[in-house]
Amino acid sequence: MSMLPLLASALAGLGGKGGNGSGTTQPTSGDGNTTGSGSLPPEAQQARDALQKLKDTYGDDSKDPATSTTAPRKKKLDTKAGTRTRGSGKTATRVRANQLYQRNVASAFNTLDNDLIDYMRGLGGKHQVDKRAVAELLRDVDAQLAKIGPAAYTKAGVQQVHKILIKALLQAHRIVTGSTGLSKSGAAEINRLTKQYVYNLAGKQYQGASGGSGGSGSTAVGGTVGQWIQQALQVLSAAGYNTAAMDPEAIAMIIQHESGGNPSATNNWDSNAAKGTPSIGLMQTIGPTFNSYALAGHGNIYDPVDNIVAGVRYAISRYGSVSNVPGVVAVRNGGSYRGY
Repeated sequence: MSMLPLLASALAGLGGKGGNGSGTTQPTSGDGNTTGSGSLPPEAQQARDALQKLKDTYGDDSKDPATSTTAPRKKKLDTKAGTRTRGSGKTATRVRANQLYQRNVASAFNTLDNDLIDYMRGLGGKHQVDKRAVAELLRDVDAQLAKIGPAAYTKAGVQQVHKILIKALLQAHRIVTGSTGLSKSGAAEINRLTKQYVYNLAGKQYQGASGGSGGSGSTAVGGTVGQWIQQALQVLSAAGYNTAAMDPEAIAMIIQHESGGNPSATNNWDSNAAKGTPSIGLMQTIGPTFNSYALAGHGNIYDPVDNIVAGVRYAISRYGSVSNVPGVVAVRNGGSYRGY
C-alpha cells in the first residue's frame, strides 16, 4: 500500500471506535508502544506511524535543510513499493535546476553588482557618481533577474538576461555621463557580464576577459591575443609598415575594451548597427571601414589577425599612431576608455 492511501485510511479510521477525540491518551514510549490506560486505537497508531514516516523523510518545516549543519541525512520514503530511482524527466530537471539556482544565486548577484559598480566608476573617471541612482539601478537589475530564476539556464533565459543587462548598461551611461548611447566597450561588457552571470549560477567562474571598467595603466599583452597581435604586426611589416611605432600594449588595450578579446564579437545595439553596419571582431570595425583598410589576402573581418591589421591601419590613418587613439590616451591618463 502506498503512503497516501495508507494515511488516508488510517485517518478515516479515527472517526470510528475510540477515535472521537473525547478520550485521553498517554504519550507513547520510545519504542512506539503506548503506555497507561488510554492507549491509542489501532487506526490512530497507524496514522501516527505514517505521519512519523513523513517527518523522518521530509524533515521539520520549521528548519531549513539547506542551512542546517546538524540535520541527519534524509532517508528515502518507504512506500513499500520497492526502491525508487532518481527522476530523469522534465519535472526532475526543473527541481535540480531550482536547487542549483538557490545554491548559487546570491554569489552571482553579488559579483554582478560589484562589476556594474566598477564599470560605472570607470565611466565616471574622477567625477562623482550619484550613489542613490546606482543603488536603484542595482536593485532593479537584481529584481528583474530574480524573475527569470532557474530559467536563466535555458537559451531563452540567457537571452532575457542579455536584454536586462543591455538596459542596465544603457542606464549606467545615463547616470554617469548623461548619454543615451552605448559604446563599443559597453557592448563587449554586456556579453561578458551575461556569460559571467550564467556561469556563476552554475557554480563556476567565468574565465573570459576582465571587465571594461577602464582603469589606468596599460594592458599587458599575452596569451592568444598577444599571439594574434604579433602575427598582425608581421603582416604589416611585410607590407612595408614600420611596426616599431606600433605599440602592442595599445593595440591590446583597444581589443580589451572593444571586444573583450572575442573575434566573433558583434555589436548589434549602437548607431552603426542601426544603419546596418554593426561593429565586428576583435577591434570592432564596421564592414566599410574594414574593407577600406584590409590588406590583400586578409579580408576576413572575423579573422583576428585580419581584423587587427585593418584596425591598426585605420587608427594610423586617422590618429597618426595606435598610441594616439583617444581611448588609449584617456586610459593612460587615468580616464575612461572611449571608442575610436
